[in-house]
Amino acid sequence: MALRRRAAAAPLDFRFHRPDALAKLCRYLSLALLCLAAFADHLLRALRPVLVVLAAGRFRERKTGCATAGSRGVKPKPPRVASIVVAETREERISWARIADLIVWCGQAGMRYVFVYDPRGLAKENPEGIAGALKIANKQGGWDIRWTFGWDTHQSILKPDGVFIAQNGQSIDKELRDHGKQHVIPQDHLVLHILSRQDSVAPVLKAVMHSRSASEDAPPLCDSADSLELPHRAEASIGYCLHVRADSNNALLQQPQDRSMGSGHTEDAAALPSQVCLEETSPKTVQHSNSSTNAPRSALKPHLLRSQIQETVCESAVLEPEIMFVVGGALSLSGCPPWHARFSEIYYLGALTGITKKNFESALSRYMGTEQRFGV
Repeated sequence: MALRRRAAAAPLDFRFHRPDALAKLCRYLSLALLCLAAFADHLLRALRPVLVVLAAGRFRERKTGCATAGSRGVKPKPPRVASIVVAETREERISWARIADLIVWCGQAGMRYVFVYDPRGLAKENPEGIAGALKIANKQGGWDIRWTFGWDTHQSILKPDGVFIAQNGQSIDKELRDHGKQHVIPQDHLVLHILSRQDSVAPVLKAVMHSRSASEDAPPLCDSADSLELPHRAEASIGYCLHVRADSNNALLQQPQDRSMGSGHTEDAAALPSQVCLEETSPKTVQHSNSSTNAPRSALKPHLLRSQIQETVCESAVLEPEIMFVVGGALSLSGCPPWHARFSEIYYLGALTGITKKNFESALSRYMGTEQRFGV
């Protein structure tokens, strides 16, 4: 009887007493699951602010977005045309080394056209300064820089080894005329225009004189042929007032005196058409001249003005920079060509002495992160 009871109890002992290896495995698995749950909870708590920001941005995009994808704001493409505006400050000296660094950085970022606007014309007075700075800065860029002062078609080529080669720049206008808005320029070439205040006024005067001397079949630049006035934005940014009177063949360019900069300076009349007369008068003379003309005035038509400038000056004069960098002691365009600032994203980099490549890259990244909406 004892043997039977022991045999019957054997299966019960085997069923309820597990081996030690299986028990250890279960304990390890339970500990692993507890650790994994704790890690997941810690990770979710750490990523909670990021998830909230992403969810809010997605909700805002759905709430404010348009129904069609064609009307939404688009991310801008990498800029191909850039402009550097040196703010007009009398006390600050221009650091040509920093200007040259900005030009080379624009080339490294993929820009093929760079306009440097120097309102005081110091670069024209001292071409050796900007040329020497470009030689040093271009060693790290390795570009063939086609550069010129103003809208002259005769350009010089600066090789990476510092050699200047004089060349007729008509080929650049031909490339623009052949390719239209694509701005096809070799990858190792950079087109540079160094402009002054005169270069923002002379194209308008040339276009006006060309329109007056054209045939009657050509569309006029303004609705009234007796009197012509610059647009308000151009007059405010350039600081000039242009009037073309029917009783005279000359265009009177009147420049009021600037109190902050002293008496204004008269531009070089040799660069303008022979029919254009430059005069510097006081505000009283401007008021008297305006009251003497009874004919109604009308604003210039921008699309006709642009085509006339393209025809009378050069093809590259009507290029519109996508991005504009303002450097100097103040955030001011200082009278840069108004057709350059129509659609440009303007970024202020601060004083010339404190500009670094990090500031330039930060402005460029902000440009690439903006949404652009044109039209209705």
